[in-house]
Amino acid sequence: EIMIKGLVDKATPKKPIPLFIPLPFLSKRCPNCNEWIKYDKRRQPNYCFECGQRLDWSNDEQHYNKR
Repeated sequence: EIMIKGLVDKATPKKPIPLFIPLPFLSKRCPNCNEWIKYDKRRQPNYCFECGQRLDWSNDEQHYNKR
């Protein structure tokens, strides 16, 4: 039951955490594992590459096409 809840939590889209430090690339943090999520203006990942958390880019100031 706990394992199923964990899978459901990862499948539920969560907004990436914005960073307020200047970086030479666009980046936010995963809301689940806190790993860096690098992206560009044309593509944003649907999932965290580290933990598999589904990401929600809706209403994002950098919202463009997702991959």
